[in-house]
Amino acid sequence: PALGRAAPVRAPTRPPRRRALVLAAVAAGLAIAAVGTVLIVNATRPTDEELIRAAAAAYLQALEQGDAETALAHTAPLAEDPQCPALLTSAVYGDVAGRPSQAEIVAVDIYEGGIVRPNQDPDAPRLPAAYVGVVYEQGEGGRVRSAELTLEKSEEGWVVAHDSALGLGTPNLTPVSEGEVTLNGECGTDTDLALLARVLPGTYEVAYHDPTNVLIVDPFEVTVPNGSPITIQPKASPDVLAQVEAQVKDWITMCISAGYVGDTCGVVPVAPSTYLDPATAVAEPSEVRIGLEPALRIGRGYTASVDQEFTGTTTCEGLTRNCVAGVPGRAVVFFTFRGELVVDDDGVIILTTDIP
Repeated sequence: PALGRAAPVRAPTRPPRRRALVLAAVAAGLAIAAVGTVLIVNATRPTDEELIRAAAAAYLQALEQGDAETALAHTAPLAEDPQCPALLTSAVYGDVAGRPSQAEIVAVDIYEGGIVRPNQDPDAPRLPAAYVGVVYEQGEGGRVRSAELTLEKSEEGWVVAHDSALGLGTPNLTPVSEGEVTLNGECGTDTDLALLARVLPGTYEVAYHDPTNVLIVDPFEVTVPNGSPITIQPKASPDVLAQVEAQVKDWITMCISAGYVGDTCGVVPVAPSTYLDPATAVAEPSEVRIGLEPALRIGRGYTASVDQEFTGTTTCEGLTRNCVAGVPGRAVVFFTFRGELVVDDDGVIILTTDIP
């Protein structure tokens, strides 16, 4: 080479041994870190049972606190709008007695293949489901009960199914007459519609109102969920009974005055026994038994029966044996009235009577 010039240096074709070892160590470290990341992610991902327990616990806590909105957020969506939406608000549910409290989850059974639901199409796809055993108090310090929550796995996660024992239920009421029913003072609706109202678990106050003001029902309570059906049994209001009784007694008085003949004597009039002198017979106060049928479009049928007692003196006219005339005696006439009870536009009760 010429004087004063440095000889050219070639770049090595592979790293020196020390550098190669360093690079290998770095690559191995990155691989280990990646594996460690996967292991950490898998280790912290909750299991289905943990998710189910968390969903069930959140739902049960919302019930205890009277938080209807949070409870609904943990239930399967309703297919239709609720008929009584006010009952599914915290403003109303927070005052409902007998809400589940102090709930404890005691068992979880998961069915990945799903379960057959009531009234479900057997060919429909089955969602993964789980049964959650729960022990709870019916109201704070109330009776200890057990139930089984049914949860379904939806796109949003695990939710409480509607047909679950502590899910959205319906008051198990059976109507026997037209009228209006309210639960906790809300959602006045026809009786048959109130039966379909979805409500959260608890004890609800039931009130009944007859728009004709003929029948009444003493307020009572219904607990959801409940087992046996409860029949709403209206009875005639005291005012209506008093009016019907007064009318029936007027008819009896007119029947007696007419000699036990005429339209006011009921369907099967019978005169007192012949041994009682009609001139001295006096009608004694007697109970009027009244029965009312369910309302029809125009009115409602009624039946009134009276075992009318009479006092007076005996007569032996027409009798020849075992008769003592002029002594105090007693007789009974059985009156039966049937017809229709109608309430006019002014609220006045009008009774008709069937003519035999």
